[in-house]
Amino acid sequence: MTTHNSGVWTVICLHDARSIYEVPLMLEEQKLSALLISRLNLGLPLVRPRGFMKKWKQLVSRQENLRQDVSIALVGKYTQLSDAYASVIKALDHAALACQRRLRLVCIEAEDLEDSAKTERPVKYHEAWQNVCKSHGLLVPGGFGKRGLEGKVLVCRWARLNKKPFLGICLGLQAAVIEFARNVLNMEGATSQEVADEDSSGPYAIIEMLEHNPGQMGGTMRLGTKKTIFVTQKSKLRQLYGNVDFVKERHRHRYEVDPRLVRALEDAGLHFVGQDEERERMEILELEDHPYYVGCQYHPEYLTRPLKASPPFLGLILASIGKLDNYLRRECRMSPTDSPDSTDDESQMPLYARRDLRVPPVQGRTPSSVEAQLTNPDDNGDLRFPLLPDTEDLEYTNAAIISAASRMDALSVSRHNGACSASSTSEGSESELTR
Repeated sequence: MTTHNSGVWTVICLHDARSIYEVPLMLEEQKLSALLISRLNLGLPLVRPRGFMKKWKQLVSRQENLRQDVSIALVGKYTQLSDAYASVIKALDHAALACQRRLRLVCIEAEDLEDSAKTERPVKYHEAWQNVCKSHGLLVPGGFGKRGLEGKVLVCRWARLNKKPFLGICLGLQAAVIEFARNVLNMEGATSQEVADEDSSGPYAIIEMLEHNPGQMGGTMRLGTKKTIFVTQKSKLRQLYGNVDFVKERHRHRYEVDPRLVRALEDAGLHFVGQDEERERMEILELEDHPYYVGCQYHPEYLTRPLKASPPFLGLILASIGKLDNYLRRECRMSPTDSPDSTDDESQMPLYARRDLRVPPVQGRTPSSVEAQLTNPDDNGDLRFPLLPDTEDLEYTNAAIISAASRMDALSVSRHNGACSASSTSEGSESELTR
């Protein structure tokens, strides 16, 4: 990015980063915020408070030092489109990162799980079920229409019977209710009005909302932020939200659980722990005697943040790695050994995440002198990567960074090879290529 003022160019370096989370730190180290405050006359203080961006630095360090994986199977009907579940995938990423796990996502086409696929597409059928069985947790996201619904219902049944951590969102919640009605309440053929034939008489576990102009499709959805009331203290999701009385989440649906079935479903063990303000719409379901079997009528993925993972997704990841019960016992705090922020050791952070001293501008400095400060170790043996000096110093400092980068990379490779001298040549080459 460049700006021009009175013949002076300011250059902000944005070289390739290993993660998008590194970019804010790169910009802050080059004093972009101070530059914008000055140029736009925002009148904000330039002095940063103690611990400024500390949590973000810990996030970057955590993201770059993940050692364990968590495998989640996403069973959907738009898996061929990379952007179809972008928000859901990002929510899983945030939750996995909060748990110090690298997300291994497997997208499974719901139709490949259906009985018809066993004869029509046997290879895909067995591969899909193999991926379901190998995963640590299961996620059934939202969607519309009949295609793939039976596959989602089948995977809900498998998760329920095998006590596999499960999260259903929107249509995922509805598929879980349909499955429970069929196989626990013995409602043969139970389905949703959304996919039923015109001459079908049910039985329906999912019905169209009466006030939303049945039969019409345009502008008839329940949209936007709505309040969900927790109706019981005995709820894992309520604990994950911080034991609040209600949450506000975003909705996007046209169908709902038939309120006439609620009593029978709850008596059989499927509890609707979250409901709307009128207690008519079922918003959150939880299955008793299960590690984590949760459904949300709303879309929690819309409010996820890198430093604040969405609670339903966080619960799924914690249950998938076997740490949910311990997390809840500790009142939603990680144990010291699991806590991602249990250390403030900045020596484990990337160079651009460390809080080194700013180099004061000195009249007459040259790019080579700044480069020496960037690449020569300090008294503790660490490389110094200071914040950029004031605007008038930027011209030669940026040139110094470009020149110093190659020397720093070379030194990093040298240190790596020394520490890994016992490794094979092929492993060393691969490490250098991927770094």
